[in-house]
Amino acid sequence: MEKKRERRIFAISLISGGLVSFSLKADLFAVINQGTFGWNTPTTGYSWIIGCLFTGFFLSWGSKFWHDLLEILLEMKNIRRVNVKVKTLEEKQKEVEFDERFAEQPVVSIPLEAKPEVKEAKPSLDRIKKLHLKLRMEAFQIYRELIKQRTPERITDTLRTFQEQEMLYANGRTKPGKIVTKAKPGQSYHNYGLAP
Repeated sequence: MEKKRERRIFAISLISGGLVSFSLKADLFAVINQGTFGWNTPTTGYSWIIGCLFTGFFLSWGSKFWHDLLEILLEMKNIRRVNVKVKTLEEKQKEVEFDERFAEQPVVSIPLEAKPEVKEAKPSLDRIKKLHLKLRMEAFQIYRELIKQRTPERITDTLRTFQEQEMLYANGRTKPGKIVTKAKPGQSYHNYGLAP
């Protein structure tokens, strides 16, 4: 009787988890990849159904499962933080050793008058104009300061449409060539004009 009761409770929790995940369209893959869920989340094909099934399955395990899972994830995060600190300390130590070796060597700098004059490039200025307002003025100032210092600078890419991002993401995956980005459409700062 106890086993039947446990199976019945588990079946009810599975159905409840499935209903909740489908009613909210809580696609596990969209949550992991895009950080969003709901009926407004763009989807292609029927993969969202599998994602909702996974979400419903995991929801059915209850709060103890999620508590234990979060505890494991937090522990992993703490371990990673310690590893990052150790790597940072090692890198700083290498920088100090490098600085000590080359501290006595004089730094050779070319006087500004000896550098060839650099002019503003219209394509770079046009690309800066596509940046988000929060970055645009600062990017113009940095670009013009580099021109004053006679340092050649070219702005190559500031804003991409989702279609352009999708074409770049396909390189080395579904199209021939090297992989040039890890960001899918909507995951790159370039899609929002936030990447000078």
